[in-house]
Amino acid sequence: MSNKYSKLVEQIDKQEEVKEQQNNLAEQLQHITTDVEAIKGEVAKLTAATTAIQNTTSTLTTAANNADTAAKGIKTAIEEAQKVTITHQLDDASIKQLEDAYNALLEEEKRILEEHKKSINQVAEKSRDRCYEIISHGDGAYFGRKTFHRLRIIFSISIGIIAAELALALLYLFGLW
Repeated sequence: MSNKYSKLVEQIDKQEEVKEQQNNLAEQLQHITTDVEAIKGEVAKLTAATTAIQNTTSTLTTAANNADTAAKGIKTAIEEAQKVTITHQLDDASIKQLEDAYNALLEEEKRILEEHKKSINQVAEKSRDRCYEIISHGDGAYFGRKTFHRLRIIFSISIGIIAAELALALLYLFGLW
């Protein structure tokens, strides 16, 4: 009997082990199912991204073709424009209108020139009056710094030449030379 019970215990143990394995397998199946769903989500995202990239590529290709077409159109328009000769004839009314505009512009320039002449004359008169004012007050004439130094150098050289000539004349006079 003990053999019978031991077999029964073994069977019960096996059944419990099977149940435990079954529970483990069910849990692993649940994890696998969750992972499969996550992978499906990622695959859906990748599919959407691939579609977006294909659409973008298609759009960029279309834009590039349009840009090429536009550039060719502009080039053709420029080439055609270079072949066009423009001629224009002026009627008497247009010529008269141009002459009137030119004469009006010329008169305006003469008026502006006269105004400038008056302004320049006023400045010159003020400068002249100021010079006469300085002279009449006995303040003397003023030189700029450079002019003053140049005149001083010329004066010094002149004095030196005169002194040298006097010295030579005295040497000749006394017969020392």
